[in-house]
Amino acid sequence: MNKTKSLWASTEEVCAAIGIGRTRLMDLKASGDLKAGKHWVYKSGRKSSPLGWDLEAVREWQRTKAQQISEAPIKAAEEIESYQAMGV
Repeated sequence: MNKTKSLWASTEEVCAAIGIGRTRLMDLKASGDLKAGKHWVYKSGRKSSPLGWDLEAVREWQRTKAQQISEAPIKAAEEIESYQAMGV
């Protein structure tokens, strides 16, 4: 029989793979940054069941977030109409 890796990684596996702590991961889940059904699921379909994580979706979230953070100063500068002193 061919062993295949589960689609859903454990919380501990995700924390180790992406380099963040459990508390931060749960904060991202609670804030809605990581979405139910996309980044994580209740494995049995019940709220009290263990969480399963889509590691690739979480990694993609990290990439997107890093791009947003690095591009924020450029976007802010582009929104400035003029560098002329205000109130002059």
